[in-house]
This record gives sequence, structure tokens and C-alpha cells, in this order.
Amino acid sequence: MRLREFFAEDAINLQLQSTTKDDVLKELVGLLQLDDKAEQTLVKMLKRRETLGSTGIGQNIAIPHCRALAVNRLRVAFGRKLDGIDFNAIDGKPVHYFFLIVAPPLDRPRKDRAVREGARCAGEAGGGGHGEGLFEALGG
Repeated sequence: MRLREFFAEDAINLQLQSTTKDDVLKELVGLLQLDDKAEQTLVKMLKRRETLGSTGIGQNIAIPHCRALAVNRLRVAFGRKLDGIDFNAIDGKPVHYFFLIVAPPLDRPRKDRAVREGARCAGEAGGGGHGEGLFEALGG
């Protein structure tokens, strides 16, 4: 599985404007171009997921993810915030790179593989902890 296969070109934003964790989640969900109700549902689910533990995996990378009826197939969005955002990452560092992964409720195995692939890409692209080479690791 290559995450790049699940990106729509317009689901990538290399200049996120958000300055808070909640706003980043909203901005990333907005990249999926869903209807308002679906977007609100996803943001709510992602916030709930974050209460279980931060999806900030370290190396300036976060992989917010959830399963929801708001989507009918695996969807991925990517965002970058050069200034970084406090995302309560496990290493305590600001997050600059965000992979959003959402899947339908019955697609847990595929969603879990996508999260693992995001983490693998992050590890391969970690170049000094700043995510250099991320798109190469994604296979793009």
C-alpha cells in the first residue's frame, strides 16, 4: 500500500493557515471536500480520537485518523505548517507535517495499514526530524 494512491491532488495543502490543533483538524478535513455535515462529523470524531492520545508521532509529524460513515472509501489528506503547531506530540515538539486518514467503519484493516504506512514514510523521511523527503517516501 502506498499512501500516495489515496491522495486527490487537491487534498494536499503545503501552506496550512491554522494555528491550533482543532483548526488544523478542520482545515485538513476541508481538503476532502465533503458536505458540511460530513465535515462536522469527521472533525468531531477526530477530536474524540485525540482525547485517547495524541496522534503526533514525533519527528514533527502527526497522523490524525478515524473511521466514520462520513466517507465511503479510504481518504487521505496532507498538510504542512512551516511554523509548526503544538499537537501534544509524543516528543513534545511542534508538528509541521500532517497526514489525515479517514475510512468507513468497516474498513479498519485498510485504515490501520494506512496509518502504519504513514508512520513508515515519516520514519524514512525523517531527515533531521523535519520531514525532508516525505513525498519521495510516499512514492510520489
